[in-house]
Amino acid sequence: MTKGKGTDAAGTDYSGTTAPTLGAVGTSRFARVVNYFDTTKGDATTAAIDKTTNTKAVLTTKAYTAATAGKAAPSTDATLTLPTLTTTANKSYLYYMGTSASSAGTAIPILGAPLFFNQTNTPAAPTINWNSDNVYYIKKSELASGKTVALKGTWVDDYANADTISASDNKSGNTLNNFAKVEATDSKTFSLNINSGTSTSALNLGTDSTLLGLHTITATINRPTLKLANGETITSNAAAKATVNVYVVDDSVNYDVTAQKYISNNGNQLTQQYVHGPTASNGQTGDTVTMVDEFTNKGTTITTPIVVVPLAAQLKQVGTPTVTVDGKAVTAQVVPMSGYFNIAWAGPIAKGSQVVVSYQVQATAALPASGLTPTDVMMDQSSYVVDTNKVTLLPSATTGGIEITPPTNLEFGTQTTTPGTYKNTDGDKTLLVTDNRATPGPWTITAQLSDFTAGSRKLTGEAAKINFGTPALSSAIFTAGGPANQLVSYDYADKQTSMSYVFKNIQLQLAGNNIQPGDYHATITYSWTDGVN
Repeated sequence: MTKGKGTDAAGTDYSGTTAPTLGAVGTSRFARVVNYFDTTKGDATTAAIDKTTNTKAVLTTKAYTAATAGKAAPSTDATLTLPTLTTTANKSYLYYMGTSASSAGTAIPILGAPLFFNQTNTPAAPTINWNSDNVYYIKKSELASGKTVALKGTWVDDYANADTISASDNKSGNTLNNFAKVEATDSKTFSLNINSGTSTSALNLGTDSTLLGLHTITATINRPTLKLANGETITSNAAAKATVNVYVVDDSVNYDVTAQKYISNNGNQLTQQYVHGPTASNGQTGDTVTMVDEFTNKGTTITTPIVVVPLAAQLKQVGTPTVTVDGKAVTAQVVPMSGYFNIAWAGPIAKGSQVVVSYQVQATAALPASGLTPTDVMMDQSSYVVDTNKVTLLPSATTGGIEITPPTNLEFGTQTTTPGTYKNTDGDKTLLVTDNRATPGPWTITAQLSDFTAGSRKLTGEAAKINFGTPALSSAIFTAGGPANQLVSYDYADKQTSMSYVFKNIQLQLAGNNIQPGDYHATITYSWTDGVN
């Protein structure tokens, strides 16, 4: 717009206006016109039909922003040059004119002007994920004779409008298009069936040699269009992908092997541990976790043993694995693969032999909220032997202090004679300590024992003591009603943020001959302090 007049009664020339002028909008001020009047009311029908006389316009609650001015060249007669909704390519322009009341009640003329809009905050693309740490192990027999295995996942798209989900397999080269169609109101889960052979409702992983081995399956969710609040549909073409590894193993040979997997922590065997990821702000590295697999061969000789270890995206393999066969160390080799790694050593494993495999993984990123549940598989070359149980790695909190998970209740049974020393009868007791501080470091755990009470009766002082025994500190003897005392401490020398302590010989020591009969109870309070005292 280089020249032209506004449509107010005086015919004032507003062309070339560069600064805000009350009652007018210059070429660089089209976007400000919406500040001149109430856009929440008006005659929507008139606004859509007559763009030159309507005094108010209606904007729907969509996130529009005005485009650069000058996309039209209105003259003194705007009706001759303004485009219409049917000729504007993107159908996203409005035309305003008329008056707007000022705070003083004066009618302020508004220059007729076209506004073109571009939607700049198109909703984010959908997301899709598989419900797997990284690798599915599937036996060949599970896909035989038309059988299928379901791989499950989740998707998120609040603006889904006939979204489709497809899948492809890199090894067989096969695809399954549009196996699911989803809307915004649908459940946010999906299920993909896989099989061996031709099927219109499952992804075919192939047969024979094509079937066995590693398959990388990619799921793609595509949002072709976006439905706006007013019912309009605009082209979106937003998509997201997620991959998962499927390892198909040959289980045609029958082996008789038992397997157990656990987390080794401070000499203890755990099935669950909290794990910290790295912290960039202070250079803190992610936790290193030691895993142990134990195998006992009760049947056929295993000629070429391999342990296959899944490796989630948040983990990496570190260090050198150790392997012992019947207590003797053997040389092991790590073979990195896509999404997993192999631990191999020279066989065979004879009937009756026991094998222990130990390896370490380190967190390279924060673990997912649901945690990781890896399981390992022993192979005899390409033949499936056995898989282990799952262990659970959970994400640690990233802020806070030290979290103490105390031992469960201690039980010392019913005793008829005193004085004496009585062992806890409720099995081993475990203390877990997780350091959630931004900068982890040394710490000390203390405990304090209250008086023992049975109604109005009380045991206090030297009359009753609890000794935690190994691996507690030598000073970890707690007197009823006495002061707090140190239980365990950790110097952070090996950079672990989760530590476990298993007490196998907790004892109650009762003194004196005049203890009154009763069901006595006491409370132990645990706390932590920074550093090792």
